[in-house]
Amino acid sequence: METSFSNLVKGGFQRAKKSAQELEFTSGVATVIAISAVLFIVSTFCHIPADVGSLDSSAVLKGNVQRLFTYSFFHEEAWGLLLGAGALLLLGGGLERGLGTVRFLYLLLLLPACAGLLYALLEPLLFGAAARGRVLGLVPAALSLQGVAVTRSLMRRTILFGINVPALALPWLLLLIAHLIPGDVLLCDALAVIVGQICELNLVWALDLKVLSEAWHSAAYDASYHVLNLGSPQQMERAGLHC
Repeated sequence: METSFSNLVKGGFQRAKKSAQELEFTSGVATVIAISAVLFIVSTFCHIPADVGSLDSSAVLKGNVQRLFTYSFFHEEAWGLLLGAGALLLLGGGLERGLGTVRFLYLLLLLPACAGLLYALLEPLLFGAAARGRVLGLVPAALSLQGVAVTRSLMRRTILFGINVPALALPWLLLLIAHLIPGDVLLCDALAVIVGQICELNLVWALDLKVLSEAWHSAAYDASYHVLNLGSPQQMERAGLHC
């Protein structure tokens, strides 16, 4: 029993080491981490509290909607910045290579903002005004991007610490791990995962509808020529006829 457990742990460390060696700084991830680092340094040396950019439901409901876009880039402690940067590097690099830098950055701004808006609306209803907290850091953004990644992936299962788990359950398992971080807000993390998965499902559905529509119009266009005994569009072009 001890041997099998030690082999499992050893295999997990080997896979983690291999994954760490394969990590690379993509331009979008590097840009986001650099912006977060600059904001942390400036706020630390200028004694600016991180609350100015944090996500607070009362502030958002009072009209400070810019916090929906800024809370991902603000960090109160250096270890929080390192954890957020590591999470984004681990979970976002592969997605950026698949989507492209521009679309990746667009999603990185949009998805946490949507999750933050839902959080600002739901937190007062669920916990009341007395239990309001604040959200900072890149962890919700990384989890929302991971929700997009696993939804668009063709893999049904993946490996987490040497354990074979369903791919769609991966962001939820990472959410539970992220909740061990002091100051992490579980509700915002859960909403980030949900927003990421729903966003990718809607994109796939819209893409499928676009493909079906194009195929339908193409088939109807060709059929109309044959019904009128005019031949195919290519044959009409060769004959000098135009629609």
